[in-house]
Amino acid sequence: MGGFDLEEFRVLLQRYDKYKDDKTFLSNEKQVCQSLIVPLIGKVLHWETDEPSEFKTEVSQAGKRIDYVVCSQGISQFIVEAKAPNEEMYSQAVSYGYGKDRDFAILTNFRQLVILGCKIRARSARGAELARIDLLTASQKELGLLGHFEREFWLSSGRSNPLYALLGAHKPSIPLDEQLLEDLKEWRSSLLTNIRQHPRQNRYDFGDEHEFMHVEEEVQRLINRLIFICFCEDKELKDPVLKGLLEEKKGRFALKPGWLLGRVKELFGEYRREYDSDLFDRGYCDDFFIEDARLLDILEDLRQPKDRPAYDFKSIEADILGKSYENFIGHVQRGKKRFKEEEDRGKRKSEGIYYTPKFIVDYIVNNTVRPRARGKAFEDILSVKILDPACGSGSFLLRAYDVLLEEAQRSLGREPNYDEKRKLMLSCIHGVDVDERAIEIAKLSLSLRLASRGERLPQLRENIRLGNSLIDDKKIADYKAFAWEEEFRGIMGNGGFDVVVGNPPWGADIDDILDYLKRKYPQTTQEHKDIYKCFIERAMTLLRTDGTLGYIVPNTCLLQPRYKDVRIFLKQYLILKVINLGERVFEGVEAPSCIIVVRNRETDGSNRVKVLDLAMSKSNEYKSQVLASPHYSEISQDIYDRTVDNNFVTFFRELKANEKLFGKIVDCRDAGINYQRVGVGLQEKGNSDLAQRLLYENPKQKNKQDKEYLKGEDIERYWITYKTGRFVRTNYKEFIKSNEVVRLDIKTYEKMPKLLWRQTADRPIVTIDDEGAWFGRSVQAGILIDDNFNIKYLLALLNSRYLSYLYIQSVKELGRVFPQVKLNKIKQLPIKIISPEKQKPFIIMAEKMLSLNKKLGEEKLAQLEKQKLEQEVKKTDSEIDNLVYSLYNITEEERRIIEQQNQ
Repeated sequence: MGGFDLEEFRVLLQRYDKYKDDKTFLSNEKQVCQSLIVPLIGKVLHWETDEPSEFKTEVSQAGKRIDYVVCSQGISQFIVEAKAPNEEMYSQAVSYGYGKDRDFAILTNFRQLVILGCKIRARSARGAELARIDLLTASQKELGLLGHFEREFWLSSGRSNPLYALLGAHKPSIPLDEQLLEDLKEWRSSLLTNIRQHPRQNRYDFGDEHEFMHVEEEVQRLINRLIFICFCEDKELKDPVLKGLLEEKKGRFALKPGWLLGRVKELFGEYRREYDSDLFDRGYCDDFFIEDARLLDILEDLRQPKDRPAYDFKSIEADILGKSYENFIGHVQRGKKRFKEEEDRGKRKSEGIYYTPKFIVDYIVNNTVRPRARGKAFEDILSVKILDPACGSGSFLLRAYDVLLEEAQRSLGREPNYDEKRKLMLSCIHGVDVDERAIEIAKLSLSLRLASRGERLPQLRENIRLGNSLIDDKKIADYKAFAWEEEFRGIMGNGGFDVVVGNPPWGADIDDILDYLKRKYPQTTQEHKDIYKCFIERAMTLLRTDGTLGYIVPNTCLLQPRYKDVRIFLKQYLILKVINLGERVFEGVEAPSCIIVVRNRETDGSNRVKVLDLAMSKSNEYKSQVLASPHYSEISQDIYDRTVDNNFVTFFRELKANEKLFGKIVDCRDAGINYQRVGVGLQEKGNSDLAQRLLYENPKQKNKQDKEYLKGEDIERYWITYKTGRFVRTNYKEFIKSNEVVRLDIKTYEKMPKLLWRQTADRPIVTIDDEGAWFGRSVQAGILIDDNFNIKYLLALLNSRYLSYLYIQSVKELGRVFPQVKLNKIKQLPIKIISPEKQKPFIIMAEKMLSLNKKLGEEKLAQLEKQKLEQEVKKTDSEIDNLVYSLYNITEEERRIIEQQNQ
């Protein structure tokens, strides 16, 4: 049941019992929420319901529905809808959770509580029900199910939460971003085709590239308008009209052709007058002729789709809308007629377009914008200037705006009114992008966030600008040349921006502008050229003194020698955080990335940099979980002056007084069976049958002088498989050719005892050989040369989590396809110098592990006995780790970091 608070739950039951016959109380949903439902989430399940960023309340404009979004570090976790369960509420809760991209929603009026799966493909909303609980009569098992939502249990269990097992019997729905992307592509293709089919009414030259692009932009604007209208209707800012038009058109066959188009254009005019937004400024799209049948199909997809949930635009998370739209931008019209949708990977690559995952956006904004706004009066928050110089669809700006709203609410002690929200957006939020379509989407997304009944929308053209953030020369960038001192004259004249955030383009094609970039950004173009480096230099020049930069960029800037110039550039500033994220953070992108948070302040290098290395994990879910509640290590910034090539390491450990290097205690040898041709070129070196003549596999030894040998795969922690059926012929001199060499290090093979470990591994996987085993090139050996240390003491240390962590931190091998243990790195591992007496507990544990693993290696082992042995191995392994943690004086915080990075 996790940390489910049974006592607080009983208090709520008593409170309900007190009011159960009070119809006035029970009919007042706000009162029920505050008295029963919010305490259930806060006091019983331990979520922070008093914190606006952690528990977000969304009340419909008409006050008919109250939705709660339960968050951790500002990141939504699940949905709570405060309503009595019925068919309509099921549908609303599922659509709301689906729009928020959450797996679960709770629908409750306190007495009845239903757990819903929001991403289930079901014929009706009731098919999404996973469990129904009557809280007044709930069994221990049912309360245990509810307890899986308890904060600590929820955050620690992740996808292993038993709630996910309830989803197993259901078919998953198509992810919302994928469904919306497919619809956007279909709508654009359908509209463009239909416009072209009526050249008399639509007099556009589709053969002219510039004119076609303008028509395409206007088609997108028409789609954006329809989505904005749907949003306003879903949020109850306006009366629902589109569904009525849809039903009237379908029900009245006698309506004249063009009736639906005319009504939609009238609706555009109403919104133009009411909201005064540049989204509804007159343009080509107001003069398009489109057949009613095509328009009807689009409205049906928007309002009454078949066999899937209807879009609830008010609930769709900004990152979902943004991801769909940015992927939409990545598709272009192709073919002779330019009406075939294809993903333009070339465009994405050449422009460096990759949508940033929400958990990355949340982390960067929470560590840049939030500290800048927290604790300030509302008027002071208005002075915080935030910029994304490559804003795309606006995901960073939307999250920044949300954080400003949360901090404003904290400062005001109430939710900001419309005028205050409007001031926050116009005063604080600024973005620039080189893509016209991205700019329109960013403005649409921000408009959706601000839309309110009866209130005009602000013009955002001064905040969200079209331009090339790196180039101010019109001869190079034409009308997209962007002079910051002119375009943002007031901000730059007042010292610059307080915060710069974003995901600048990576690896874009810059050959044509390279000479300009080298002149404009001399400090970050000295070595390998990549556009993101120029964006880093540009950002630091746009920040005011003490301003903060938060970027996600390739992690090449941390460690690769050819990116040393950008490290030297950054090193002159105060580096706050370095997060190595590793690979596959971006969908479809293998390249590893990192987060850097830097303050525009000079430093003497004595400050402590908070560092975190998540390169070992390939799961974005795990990375998200860690970043939601990070446990940092810290290193002094001046260490970057002492590392090779000024590498931005996330780990640096110096040898302590009571420690000795492993390489001074053990003679580490790369002594595996070695054979090759000599006196030939590199390509010819392996072009030989020597291996077939020297080595063979057979159940039995063919000749007495042949020796059975090990490969790396025969070695596990505390275990060797000696019977391999692999043999080496020691009489090789009888058959090798004059240009062939074989080396057998017999002295090493026959040395007993010795340590053996795999060469192909991301960390030491070590055992003891006490039979004089021969081994191939995928095995390395260690011969004890210091009698003050017991070999089994060393074995226990090498196989511990702590020394594995130290090794991995020093080599960063994890995740490579064929990682290799490096002798020079294993030699550098620090071994504690302790007396033979103090080594005994480690020796006893190592002997126990050797014995247990030997038993596990036996072929005839009952399943129950095997499970028992495996549990004992796990327990003993943990005991060794605890001994090592104590030996090296590892704090609880350090231990959490080690455990986190050994997942």
